[in-house]
Amino acid sequence: MPNPLTQEQDISININDRVKVRLTIEGHHVLKNNYEHVFGDTGCLPYEDPDEDEEGWSEWHLWELMSKFGKRTFMGAPQLFKENAIVIVGAVK
Repeated sequence: MPNPLTQEQDISININDRVKVRLTIEGHHVLKNNYEHVFGDTGCLPYEDPDEDEEGWSEWHLWELMSKFGKRTFMGAPQLFKENAIVIVGAVK
């Protein structure tokens, strides 16, 4: 239902929906640090940056994004996504 004051409308998304973000340098550091925390220097799986398109967007399931960045996402934290933008893949305006 639209908000009569702002004309904004709620949307419903599922944590399995796909989203896109453009990671900042800090966002890339968080991913690499998470990897090193889990795997250390075992060498069993080399760290790989996420696939990004030519504009720097990487695609995730929403639950995966929440899992990877949730602890580092709070007011005043270093910005993990450029412009703090999360785009819902396939969303209709």
